Amino acid sequence: MGVSYLAIQHENFPCERALEVFRAVSHPTLAFLWGSFGTSTSCLNKFLTRFKTSPHTLYIHVSNQTCTRNGRHCTPYDLHDVGNSSKLRRRVRQITQFTLRHANKNTELILTTGLEDAYSKTRFTKVHKILQRNWPFIIASNPVNWVSRPVAIIERHVKDDRTDAYSNDGEYLTPDEFAMNAHGKRYAFYWWNAQGITKKFIEPRKRVIIIRDSDIEAVNLMLRRH
Repeated sequence: MGVSYLAIQHENFPCERALEVFRAVSHPTLAFLWGSFGTSTSCLNKFLTRFKTSPHTLYIHVSNQTCTRNGRHCTPYDLHDVGNSSKLRRRVRQITQFTLRHANKNTELILTTGLEDAYSKTRFTKVHKILQRNWPFIIASNPVNWVSRPVAIIERHVKDDRTDAYSNDGEYLTPDEFAMNAHGKRYAFYWWNAQGITKKFIEPRKRVIIIRDSDIEAVNLMLRRH
């Protein structure tokens, strides 16, 4: 069980406070969204360095597909147009190079085909092939609606007994409520409103990221218990 820090690449992400959530946790597990909130890898480097002597997991969403639905806004950083093979291939190679430089044998590395995607079967196959050819580690998928796919891990952001992974991304749950929903999952990533989410759309890179000490203590307790 771990946390979803989608905004960890934001230039003002409160890294030291955020990483306190893993204090005394046996297997630190971190999920995030590459590129949308920023380009900084500083906090990712700190995470990988801090836990390099013991098993830990880095779970990466290659692109933001949530912005393509329900009249939401996409930015140039979201890489929502995965039909552009060259851009997607370039991003996957960038992620691969980063992990090869900074991860080690204790790092479990997982890359999804996109955050909350609604791909057609044809589009998924195209994206999946690009990942297979350029990412030498585990591949996961995070469809917004249930669909069986030829990947190692299926993640959804609602409770679904058919999936291997669960996150409450966008749904406000207490740590205890989340832990109940996540029971029995191979992977679970707790999300809370730490990414500057408001009713009015604010470009991800312009958001204010707030992580409170009280949140850290409550989530840390959940992670140590589970």
